[in-house]
Amino acid sequence: MSTLDELSRQALAAIAAADDLAELDRVRVTFTGKRSELVGIQATMRDLEPADRKDLGQQLNAFRTAFQEAFDARRDALADAALTERLEGERLDLTLPPRRVPPGRPHLLTQVEEEMLSVFTGMGYRVAEGPEAEAGAYNFDLLNIEPDHPARQEMDTIYVDGFEDVVRGVMHVDDLDARDEAADVTTEIAEISLDYGATSLDTIRQMVAMNLGISLLPALYVRSEVQPNQMVTSRPLDGPQPFRAVGMVWRERAARGADYRELAQAIRQILRQTTPEVTVVD
Repeated sequence: MSTLDELSRQALAAIAAADDLAELDRVRVTFTGKRSELVGIQATMRDLEPADRKDLGQQLNAFRTAFQEAFDARRDALADAALTERLEGERLDLTLPPRRVPPGRPHLLTQVEEEMLSVFTGMGYRVAEGPEAEAGAYNFDLLNIEPDHPARQEMDTIYVDGFEDVVRGVMHVDDLDARDEAADVTTEIAEISLDYGATSLDTIRQMVAMNLGISLLPALYVRSEVQPNQMVTSRPLDGPQPFRAVGMVWRERAARGADYRELAQAIRQILRQTTPEVTVVD
């Protein structure tokens, strides 16, 4: 057996014995690298006769072909085995129960808002909701905001393109007040109420009834609450009577100035007819 045949047998055996890709690469370097025995055999070709050189060249080509085929086959087998081992080791077991995700909770600001709403609704207030885009009538006109008021400027109010009378986003004022007032006017009938219950005047009257002292009370309150129940005794004052002035005031250029004047006249008529204690001034 020639040296090249023996080298081929050793190389094929080493390839078959390689257990991983790293060892297989070391086999390649050992038998075909720059310092391998194969390179030494190739170097002897320049000293051979042409016929012997041709014969050795064919043997070298046969060695390289056999080595490369065995090397490629073993490399593919080892790569498949490594991939299979990796897949087996990293396989996800879907039969295990999933990790429990702790339930969330409302944001801190949301909790504060809900608590505030609970407090105020418990005091008798109600929550009002309105649209994100509002008509100018509710946002300005019904709140007596004049056309040249700074609140109508674009630096404070966002307008909808194509709609001069529609406001969107965060309005400069609270349009819900106008909406609620308009709804109340359409669903309720205005009436005069002389009920002073649950006021500071009622508290003062009860304190007087408990012999805690005397007090000055408005004439309207005396007629409405003091005289009917006889809880305390009332006496008019001699000499000049203390009084306070109450009036209506609105801007001279107010858009609804005529309505305000009509309302003021109606109030004067009602006071003259029902409250002789009040001095009405035109």
